[in-house]
Amino acid sequence: MKGKSEIYSKITNLKEMLKRSAKLYNNKILYRNEKITYKDFEEKVNNLGTALIQMGLKNKKIAIISENRCEWEITFFSIVCGTGIIVPIDKNLPKEEIENIVNKAKIEAIFCSKKYEKTLKEIKNKYSFLKYIISFDLSDETSFTNLILKGQKLIEEGNSSFINAKIGDEDVCSIIFTSGTTKDAKAVMLSHKNICSSAVNVSKVMDVDKNDIALSVLPLNHVLEGLFCFLLSIYTGMERVFCNELDQIIDYIKEYKITYMGAVPLVYEYLYKRKDELKKEASHINVFMSGGASLKTKIVKDYKNIGINLIQGYGLTECAPVVSMQNKKEDREGSVGKVIPNLNIKLDNRDKQGIGEIIVKGDNVFKGYFQDEKSTKESLIDGWFYTGDLAKIDEDGYIYICGRTKNVIVMQNGKKVFPEEIETLLNKISGVKEALIFENSNKIYAKIVYNKEKFKSEEPLKIKESLMEKIKKLNERLPQYKRINNIFITETELEKTLTGKLKRNGKNLKIVEKEVSKKKVEETSKSKLKKDGKRVRLAENSKGNKLGKSNKEDKLERLKRIFTKQLGPCKIDEKSNIITDLGADSLDIVEIFLEIEKEFKIKIDKEKRAKIKTIKDIEKMIKK
Repeated sequence: MKGKSEIYSKITNLKEMLKRSAKLYNNKILYRNEKITYKDFEEKVNNLGTALIQMGLKNKKIAIISENRCEWEITFFSIVCGTGIIVPIDKNLPKEEIENIVNKAKIEAIFCSKKYEKTLKEIKNKYSFLKYIISFDLSDETSFTNLILKGQKLIEEGNSSFINAKIGDEDVCSIIFTSGTTKDAKAVMLSHKNICSSAVNVSKVMDVDKNDIALSVLPLNHVLEGLFCFLLSIYTGMERVFCNELDQIIDYIKEYKITYMGAVPLVYEYLYKRKDELKKEASHINVFMSGGASLKTKIVKDYKNIGINLIQGYGLTECAPVVSMQNKKEDREGSVGKVIPNLNIKLDNRDKQGIGEIIVKGDNVFKGYFQDEKSTKESLIDGWFYTGDLAKIDEDGYIYICGRTKNVIVMQNGKKVFPEEIETLLNKISGVKEALIFENSNKIYAKIVYNKEKFKSEEPLKIKESLMEKIKKLNERLPQYKRINNIFITETELEKTLTGKLKRNGKNLKIVEKEVSKKKVEETSKSKLKKDGKRVRLAENSKGNKLGKSNKEDKLERLKRIFTKQLGPCKIDEKSNIITDLGADSLDIVEIFLEIEKEFKIKIDKEKRAKIKTIKDIEKMIKK
């Protein structure tokens, strides 16, 4: 592949990465819209880093909260290459959780865009250790722009405190708070060696180089974008383009001739709805990569059918973040590829089916959890990181993820049921949009979201009967203890995390478990189905209304359900501002309006969408 011989140089810290790329790619464009070359990028990093040290921030923790932009990435390197430790903050977090991170990590400076200035200034007033709010957009004394100029002047005067700063390969350079409420979220400490090892070894597997143009879609605080795509781009000399609007991705792919993108499965599922447009751009697309959650086999095939290579990988924040990766030449249906070079992998405590917990050891395995010695000792044993993920590995080294250790259902006979395994089989059934497996009273049940387009105007009873017939055939292929005893059907999509993983608690289970405990459900045998076929129930929502009768629900309640599904639990009323109160970003808003269009059978054009600020605005528009 073109340029591949340039890539293989061993680096062990991010300062080396920056110097190497600036020298190797020099006047090559890094950010087209901003007209910034690799050489310009290094100069801006040096200027900013010098100013930060002058401000007394050497060896301090510095945070960033912003939408994706080149300033975010310049700031990243200016912190880790000689100043201190970076703490990326999820821009969708509510004020309380941002404050918790600031307090726990004792953040002394925060870079931000204009959108977050007010919130951060309020937090700053509460904590004396938080000295600076540095804006990407304002032009005050400590703004991003002025600090670049200040640092440039300092360097011209002979200040080399940042440029000559010594970097220890084992030094912690990033603390990343994982998903979950801040109260129980773990903070992962990564060293220079951890991060660089991952980037270098992935580059040996990924078919990308300096000729590629990368589209940045996921938030940079997300490890898939911020550690994987961003640093892989810098290391291999790619050009980078930022897109903060989900519905503009295809336009950007077309306009900038994008060749590479990394995203979560939900993004690829959304894009495929516009497959005719996407197909027209297939000739210049090198490869798309999916991570963060399981990718359906059907989606991979769909993309191949329109001429696009869609590969997937597996990783965790604790592995900075990659463990395994497919490539265009080597992939196997259902697998997440092979382990990346220079990383050891084993399956611990394997059962008779060959399924065991993935444990890994190598330079990219994290240093430990910040201020959490107990969790560190439980997860890191003799250098091996116990991931909590279950998998099988075939004779050729391909890895197949089976689920999480905490999700395993142990039946009374000691047999183990892996929910993800059965869900994958259910999702292949025509008419099944998605499924959730759960256990009650030593029996296996499924909550199934059916595809309305497949069944059109059929009655719920007929839909369930149709699905049950197909499930009976599936049951014949399964051992007795794995067979599905009964199903609950609904039109409402299941709750997921931001990366698209199913939530296995909360509403998803509360609804169905309430039904099971209220009355013994009917058996799946043919005779029982015929006898009790009229007893089909739809899953109930938290207020007891049948989801199949959502058209009779109060508009506000229906909107609450849509917003909660996308944003997670949040306090919603008519006065709630979608952005400032509920914390929705542009990608969230696109998904939310798509759901509203589907739920209320209306069309919201961009002009109308731009005028909507609050929940009440949406209600008025629906009424019209």
